[in-house]
Amino acid sequence: MSLTQVTTVIILRQNMHQRSQTALENMRYKDLSNARINGSTVKDPLFHDVSIITAWNIHKDEINRLGSECFAIKTGQELIDFYSNDSLKHTTKNDNGKLRLCIGLLVRIRYNNAIELCITKGQEATIYAWQSTVGNKGQRALDTLFVKLVNPLADVQMDGLPLNVVPLTSSTVGIKVNLPSRQSINITREQVQVLPNFAMTNYASQGKTRLLMSLQALYTQNSQILPAN
Repeated sequence: MSLTQVTTVIILRQNMHQRSQTALENMRYKDLSNARINGSTVKDPLFHDVSIITAWNIHKDEINRLGSECFAIKTGQELIDFYSNDSLKHTTKNDNGKLRLCIGLLVRIRYNNAIELCITKGQEATIYAWQSTVGNKGQRALDTLFVKLVNPLADVQMDGLPLNVVPLTSSTVGIKVNLPSRQSINITREQVQVLPNFAMTNYASQGKTRLLMSLQALYTQNSQILPAN
């Protein structure tokens, strides 16, 4: 159809599919109903392991740190530190130099590694096992991390592994490091690309359908989480 055939232009003023859903509108205008106030809260055990959506990376990192420590205490485990292999190089990217892990810890895969195996960016999982090695500076490092996928699009069965358990190996990225002298250097960092999944940014949460959701509305009210003012 060409533009010359257009006789009337209409503007959709209301999403009819979500017309009965008031949570987003209530948050937008800071006007919670009594039903919402007296309903479920983040104190309910149902929300204990739900990833919190926040606007800032610094908040996400701190929530993930505290969440990992709480999970280890709750399950009677100790967090094991796995350090990256770093060397001088070029290019720049943000990446974790240390992963603190224990069995069952909630994590999120950072990049698309194998779409056919549901090892995709944002896929949620739990720590199942790992194989460690000695890094280039004598530090403990990850060789292979085994994770169990949470609600994958399809079941994954690999030879010798339980259902939905997949291996993740380290990959190399370039990052910029800021020194105390205010100088910066580029290094190459080798690490398994996962993050604790007790929090995520609003940007990372886009496009995901979540049965349960917890968010810092104070910081995300003008973000992609809620309708724009």
